Amino acid sequence: MANNVCFTPGARTYWHTHERGQILTVTMGYGLVCSKGQEPRRLQVGDVVHVPAGETHWHGATNGTVMAHTAISMGKTSWHDELKQEEYDQAQTSAK
Repeated sequence: MANNVCFTPGARTYWHTHERGQILTVTMGYGLVCSKGQEPRRLQVGDVVHVPAGETHWHGATNGTVMAHTAISMGKTSWHDELKQEEYDQAQTSAK
């Protein structure tokens, strides 16, 4: 399934997994992506991210910008816990 998703500043997904993985292609703005247990990564227009099957992750806009991406999600998506505000705030400063 392919979706075009636009995040307003500060908006992000819950933690989630995809049965057979996901591919994100950033089409506008700046954002973040983070897999459980890893450092958050900054995203910008043109970045392509592959999230492996079953990997728990989240993604969304930064605090000050919108971010849009095309998301190709393969297989079932399973939604988990909400990303805590403290986790999101920390990602803003620690993302590479």
